[in-house]
Amino acid sequence: MGAALSLQAAGVCLPPLQALLGTEALPLTDLLIVCGVSGLGHVVMRSQARLWPERPPDGRPAHGRPAAGSGDGATRRDRGTPPVET
Repeated sequence: MGAALSLQAAGVCLPPLQALLGTEALPLTDLLIVCGVSGLGHVVMRSQARLWPERPPDGRPAHGRPAAGSGDGATRRDRGTPPVET
């Protein structure tokens, strides 16, 4: 992803690539607006994950610890692995 972003920036900012691709440099204010708007989706998704964390169908928190008052203290991994016979 970093390489693609770098190549796109080079196509807009470097004069030889501007001539080749027919692009022109954006003013600084436009670049700041584009960066802010493109980062907004990431901020919204992170905020949503913190405000409304997803819970698996059994009602346990996604991080594996038992929900408050659930009782046995077993994690999802404990429930999903069969017992080892000796």
